[in-house]
Amino acid sequence: MITPLRSAGAMHRASRLFVRLSRDQRGSIGIITGVTLAIILALGGLGVDAAIWMKAKNDAQGAADSAAGSVAAAAVALNPPARLTAEANSAAAANGFQNGMNGVIVTVNHPPASGAYACNNNAYEVIVSRRRSFSWQAL
Repeated sequence: MITPLRSAGAMHRASRLFVRLSRDQRGSIGIITGVTLAIILALGGLGVDAAIWMKAKNDAQGAADSAAGSVAAAAVALNPPARLTAEANSAAAANGFQNGMNGVIVTVNHPPASGAYACNNNAYEVIVSRRRSFSWQAL
């Protein structure tokens, strides 16, 4: 059985130890450097991921813009709707987004379903999207 006097003495020694350790500054630079480097590496990885996401988004936007231009030129030439869809698919494929391959979906809307020209019969909308699945095995 522990007597109250022994317990009080142990508490006093432990509190002195904690006070002494809290005042000791040796090795603190190493700890601060380690924590800082871990944070910098994490932020660097996040920056790389964000750059890859932005590149993928810009590539899809470029394919959609190219496809919309092709659809507009085909519409001016009074081509049928099936030909307009074929033009959109062809232009998107030329930019690396082939409809139905690797999760790519190319959609032509006439009139546009969204945006400033929604419900305008003189406008066309081309949407290029790609579904991505993440796999740890790909790393």
